[in-house]
Amino acid sequence: MQRILALWFPVWPVQRLARVNPKLDGQPVVLQQRRRHGQCVVVCSPEAQRLGVQTGMPVAEATGLTRRHGRYTLHVEPYDPSTDLEALEKLAVWCHRFSPLVGIDEIQPPETLLLDVGGVTSLFGGEESLIGQTRRGLQQLRLNVQMGLASTLGAAWALAHYGCGEAGQEHLAIAASDQSQASIHRLPLAALRLPARMLETLQRLGLVTIADLLPLPRGELKARFGGFLLKRLDQILDQAPEMIVPVRSAPDFEVEWCFECPTSHHNSIQLVIKQLVERLCVLLRRHQRGVLLMICDLHYQHAPSTHLEVGLFRPSIDPQHLFQLVHVQLENFRLSDFVTDISLRATSSTPLVCRQEEFVTIKGRDYKDSSRIASLVEKLSGRVGRLNVVRYILQNDAQPEMAYRAEPLIGYRPRGKTCSAVSFTPLHQPLHLLPEPLLLQVMIVDANGPPSHFQYHDQQQHVARHWGPERIETGWWRQRNVRRDYYRVETTTGQRLWIFRCLKYGSWFLHGMFG
Repeated sequence: MQRILALWFPVWPVQRLARVNPKLDGQPVVLQQRRRHGQCVVVCSPEAQRLGVQTGMPVAEATGLTRRHGRYTLHVEPYDPSTDLEALEKLAVWCHRFSPLVGIDEIQPPETLLLDVGGVTSLFGGEESLIGQTRRGLQQLRLNVQMGLASTLGAAWALAHYGCGEAGQEHLAIAASDQSQASIHRLPLAALRLPARMLETLQRLGLVTIADLLPLPRGELKARFGGFLLKRLDQILDQAPEMIVPVRSAPDFEVEWCFECPTSHHNSIQLVIKQLVERLCVLLRRHQRGVLLMICDLHYQHAPSTHLEVGLFRPSIDPQHLFQLVHVQLENFRLSDFVTDISLRATSSTPLVCRQEEFVTIKGRDYKDSSRIASLVEKLSGRVGRLNVVRYILQNDAQPEMAYRAEPLIGYRPRGKTCSAVSFTPLHQPLHLLPEPLLLQVMIVDANGPPSHFQYHDQQQHVARHWGPERIETGWWRQRNVRRDYYRVETTTGQRLWIFRCLKYGSWFLHGMFG
């Protein structure tokens, strides 16, 4: 008998952020996205809703509403649906401990997980025990969840979203197998997962609950609303099949070696690691996957284990290349004790893309050069650590020090672009941006432009030419309003600097250098 458990995580994007930054828990939070008329609220937390904030509202209006209440500070974050989906997929993999078949709801944006628990409840001591263990596990992850259990996917989804709060169960709704239809008849039409426009039309006709639809002729409903309404109705009543599209966990790629006798012989350990790398590559090749991040653990007889991390710029299953990267870290490595066993696993892998060799090299597509760059990045990461070899991604922010973020070049699976970056003209932006603006000692101030004399690097600088100003006013949603006038100046010694005047205090700062 089929039994579906639906786990709904209300306002999932905000819950995800609160897990990363616990300070946001219980605070008014909105997620913004650039629309045609500027930054708008896409998602808002329940605390923000209680202050009057609504989706679709301009961020400036939402900030103004929050300020009226005085003691509240509105936290504004960018909307990142790809990261939200990735986090929900990881949570689905975590839920495999309760069911081998876990999927994500197709409604956008996704906030609900669907578990087929029909054949596993006896392993947990019954339905109530399974639900209790699931709830306790999610509470340990600091997640707020509403749960619905029924015989169909549609009914479980409907109960999780609209059936909780009855019979003293604030976050749970269960429909017994013989009472499933009776439990859903009283639910609102929104429980059918219908488009917003269709719901509005049905409500204008005086139809409020699912029970209101049942006496109506199916032919007339299909003629007026199309087949989708009847499809959803049949799915929730178990008269039409609906399948869970499973989220599959990545296969485990791990190999290990146990020594008969603990050893501290360096050459023996390197030989074993080389064989483990070859075995790992065989496993990866069977699944046509390449490793992006590889972990080597050395377990000692009496000391804590040693953890070696090897990241790659692009996926690889070349055992010689992978062993060279491990060997770089082993060169200056000192054993803490006698080694008892070694394990090697690929913690991040991705499907391999096979590329045919070209008889004639096409301009702009030199794959050999890209291979050399990848090799350089991987060797640097092995020497100084992968978190210290990064690239910079432009962000949609006008404040220069907030207009980019650092991202490791290796061990990272690229995601799709989530926001449009601010457009900069290369010649107008400095090559070197200081981490923090440097306060300048101004000698002579010009009321209509930058200072003609100021001190920098313990030397007096004289401005020969300047360009500007370029005014930047931003950051008010972060409660740190930034108002600056930027100038490009050229000194008599030939230096080109990027300086600005803080309009709030009148001070001058150096923010970057050209060349």
